[in-house]
Amino acid sequence: MGSIFPPLQKPSVRAITFTAESIRKIDLGCKTQTRRVIYPPPAECDLVQDPRTPLKWRPAGGAKSPLSWRIPYGIVGDRLWIRQVWARVEPNPTASEDFRMPVAWRVEQNPVLLDYWRKRVIFLSDHPGKMPRQCDCGVTDNAWRSPVTMPRWAARQWLRITGLRAERLQMISAEDAIAEGAQTIEAFALLWDRINGSTHPWASNPWVWRIEFEKSDGLRALQSAD
Repeated sequence: MGSIFPPLQKPSVRAITFTAESIRKIDLGCKTQTRRVIYPPPAECDLVQDPRTPLKWRPAGGAKSPLSWRIPYGIVGDRLWIRQVWARVEPNPTASEDFRMPVAWRVEQNPVLLDYWRKRVIFLSDHPGKMPRQCDCGVTDNAWRSPVTMPRWAARQWLRITGLRAERLQMISAEDAIAEGAQTIEAFALLWDRINGSTHPWASNPWVWRIEFEKSDGLRALQSAD
């Protein structure tokens, strides 16, 4: 069963990480869904959204359970900013090669600073197979950095959640596989195992959050972020 509740208040903003390959598919408009493993895995029952606390999901059909599941991505209408592998560069060769990051909230609240610093961030999704110094974007410490260290102001892609559902991974339909950026369910299964196979392989059929999304205005979302 999917999410049926509209946003109750101002949309929240949360982070979500994608691979470089997925980001390119989102940019092309051929990826509008993603599936993320639910922790801890539910028992053999569907989950439904709690009408009193929409971020929480509980067993369907009135099944009693001491557990509830809090979705880390938000509810329908919330915004997601995409974290990805990134690097710091200095396009001005006369500037000091200081690769420290600025105070995040100062950048987000100042359009001039925002423009300045966004020009000093590059992404692996734009330069597949290259190290930062091979990208001809300026002086760099030549280190690709983990998505978890990426500042929110650097996000180039923003999304708006349009649908949510909890389901088993293998419930994916042929149409959904295409929305995931794959041509077939078999192709999606191979892609899933390439990313998640070491912990939650396709064959284990884990419970997942099925998240539908559309591209959103990043600057407007950033300006309205809490």
